[in-house]
Amino acid sequence: QQGELHAAEALYTRAEHAFERYQLPIRKALLNRGMGNFAMVRGQYSEALHRTLTAQRQFEALGRTNDVAQCVLNLGNPYYFTGWWSLAAAHYQRAEQLAAALDATGWELTCRRNRALALYRNRKLDEALALQQSVERAARAAGQSALAAETRGDMATVLSELGQYQAADDYYELARKELIGLRRDYYAADFASDHGWSLLRRGEHARAAPIFAAVAPALRDYPSIHWRVQYGLARCAELDGEIAAALEHYRAASQTAAQLRSGLTLEAASSTLFAQAADLHADALRCAAQAGDYETLLMIDNEQRAAVLYQFLATRPLDAAPEINAALAIQQRQIEALEADETLDDATRVAVIGQALASYNELLLHARHSAPPVAAGQLRSSAQLDLPRLRHQLASRYGDEWTVLLFAQSRDTLLILTLTPRELLLDQTAWDSGLAEMLRRASREHIYIFTDGPFRGGRTTRPWNLLHALGERLIPPATQQRLNPAHRLLIVPSEQLHQVAWGALRVGDGWLAEQAVLQQVPALAIWSMLAERPASQSRHALLLGCGKFRNGQAALPAIGAELDKVASVWPGPHLRWQDADATRAALLARSASGALQNDALLHLATHASLIPEHAQRAHITLWDDDMWLDEIATLRLGGALVTISACEGAGAASLPGNEVLSLSWAFLAAGARAVLASLWPISDAVAPDFMQNFYTALHRTGDAAQALAETQRAIILRFEEDHDPLARPLIWASFVVTGAP
Repeated sequence: QQGELHAAEALYTRAEHAFERYQLPIRKALLNRGMGNFAMVRGQYSEALHRTLTAQRQFEALGRTNDVAQCVLNLGNPYYFTGWWSLAAAHYQRAEQLAAALDATGWELTCRRNRALALYRNRKLDEALALQQSVERAARAAGQSALAAETRGDMATVLSELGQYQAADDYYELARKELIGLRRDYYAADFASDHGWSLLRRGEHARAAPIFAAVAPALRDYPSIHWRVQYGLARCAELDGEIAAALEHYRAASQTAAQLRSGLTLEAASSTLFAQAADLHADALRCAAQAGDYETLLMIDNEQRAAVLYQFLATRPLDAAPEINAALAIQQRQIEALEADETLDDATRVAVIGQALASYNELLLHARHSAPPVAAGQLRSSAQLDLPRLRHQLASRYGDEWTVLLFAQSRDTLLILTLTPRELLLDQTAWDSGLAEMLRRASREHIYIFTDGPFRGGRTTRPWNLLHALGERLIPPATQQRLNPAHRLLIVPSEQLHQVAWGALRVGDGWLAEQAVLQQVPALAIWSMLAERPASQSRHALLLGCGKFRNGQAALPAIGAELDKVASVWPGPHLRWQDADATRAALLARSASGALQNDALLHLATHASLIPEHAQRAHITLWDDDMWLDEIATLRLGGALVTISACEGAGAASLPGNEVLSLSWAFLAAGARAVLASLWPISDAVAPDFMQNFYTALHRTGDAAQALAETQRAIILRFEEDHDPLARPLIWASFVVTGAP
């Protein structure tokens, strides 16, 4: 409470050892709850979740209802600070009800204060202010001076949002003085920071700057707040024309925000946490671009990209507690039942499934943080990109024949970084309605666009007009000049660009797939990590296909032929599971036994689905059941190539902070080295031959991206020579390789 965090940590550690030695269950539960609060203050959200959930289970077993209520209250805090404000409000309200039933007035007022904060975050300002006023009065009447002062500071923030600036200034000052008198220096500094931002938003940066400078040292050990102070210092410095100082503060703030995300292993939570720092990210990128410091721009972008996937690869989250896995399975069945309920109209179905998925996400968050997290000192943020080392890794594989194209969005500007062996260049293009519409059409109208419907129908005078236009907007001239058929082009997309069929972009008179070997990469730090891991030395393949399904889903009659053709060209031994043998249970058992780690190839030919609005429900369908996205991520692969020969296998839902929900990324999280998948459904008439040709090329090259390029180029040549309708871009352009070589 007094800000002596290092002393507190030492005492907590001593107490934990003592309570463990003497087997004191109540003390252990109390300590877990206290250490959960301590972890929250330190911005260690994973540790806070683990400790609080553990304490809640311990108190429930001990029958200590009052302590359970306090855990429910505390559990709302990680949700609040990570941006799940509605879920936080629900926990605060439940804790308030429990406290009222137990006649615990002090805790009840704290719950109400926290609920008011959640209302404020959900933009219910008048309701929040009314609740805060009632809490302050009740706290003063009960002699709880600290709670009353903290609530007064909360009221100042709401008043500022309502435009009542003089009242806000007065309340900030009163709260600050009272909290200093109570030795609550942390809270005083926190509200001073809020006051600084209130001044900054109304254009008074000269008054805000000294406030930020004064509180920065006091809040250095509180990263959840300190990043906002660093951001405030950056904005003030930039407004004063001190660009170098501004960029230094932006860099520090971005690193702090990235570190806060680094312990979270759920994309939705990482994304909502990033959303609070989205303005920081956009301003930092813009400032670096204006300063011409492209390396800093690259680092700032990279550290906020694919944070959850990076943590999966770096630390491999432990298995969840059995009771949480059981609850997840029950929730999955409920969601599947809602999807199958024909009595629901479309609007109701979307709403109830959305609510059920929100509950599922909370359970999944608990599952991924129920085991003890990686120690804070061992966490690695994706900020750890070593650019000279990355260049060396790329040069050792491709010599000078490589280029990286990295895309980042800063509000209404698309930044395109081109990294080569000796240069780092920046191009910019407007992220406007025209570009958004082209991307939408290329994704949603793929049959029309990739058969050149606009030209054939007389709507354009240039063949493949939209694909030419996208190539002109997205492939900078400097990159185009470097291209040749052997050139490796690594593409790091963002936002809607994850859905682009890059190989089908027109560059000059040809397809991009003809002019480079294309490979998509979630983040450069992830490519670097995957590239340094040894490739699988096994030659064993697991070929898994479902042409029939126990639950009566539409049959896939070409699956048998596809598996036959893959088996005929795969150079090593293989195990074939088809139809009734291709079960979710069997795949999970193979993973648990460790046998899946010995497979160099996992070929999946079946149904798959990803609906962007409900992307957490993405799955592959096996004979007995669906395997959901989160379950795929827990498989234990050993650097295999995974081929998803299914509809929408490469489909993706992009969340703020470049967190992506996709089957391809889930298999990378599970330990795949690379994933071949398709952006849209492929005809049964071509899939078997395509896969046979791909694996033939793979046997020759040993490189999935190179094998895909050769397969696509052979089809392009056939289209150019005889205009075979089964060789149009619609057939070959949807396939992408994601990952490392």
